[in-house]
Amino acid sequence: MEFGGWIWRYDLAPLGPSETEVTLTYDWSAVPQFIREYIQFPPFGPEHLANSLHHLAKLAAPT
Repeated sequence: MEFGGWIWRYDLAPLGPSETEVTLTYDWSAVPQFIREYIQFPPFGPEHLANSLHHLAKLAAPT
């Protein structure tokens, strides 16, 4: 997902029939100065990134 100059993405690499390695990548280097004046970067802490990966795992889990 790209918004406001930052990019947020998941890279998935299969490790086996029921296992996938997930890498979360984020880049704020293209955020314009006028946005940086209103939003501190990064706009959230490491716990938000961990929560994002947990949510992705729940969505991908077999039902």
